Amino acid sequence: MTDFKQVIYARFDMEDPHSVHEVTKASLPDAVSDDRVLVQMICAPVHPCDSLCAMGIVNGVNLPTIGGTEGVGVIKQVGAALGNKWQVGQRVHVAANY
Repeated sequence: MTDFKQVIYARFDMEDPHSVHEVTKASLPDAVSDDRVLVQMICAPVHPCDSLCAMGIVNGVNLPTIGGTEGVGVIKQVGAALGNKWQVGQRVHVAANY
């Protein structure tokens, strides 16, 4: 298992959206499924959309949720079905669509 930290929130706050964020620890399995890639994030900036999500303005956010919608990283694992599209070590831009 690989341990990592994530920023989550379980409520909205229109007045102080940054007060809802909490850093938690989580674990990933040792291997990714066939249709997934594992990306080690290098930089994940706070985008204005992140604040709007924490305020509850953006539709479709199911609580609790992980904060952050984009960033850059390096692929660490590639599922078997995606080996022809992605490579370990490849740098990527991640744009979450959840």
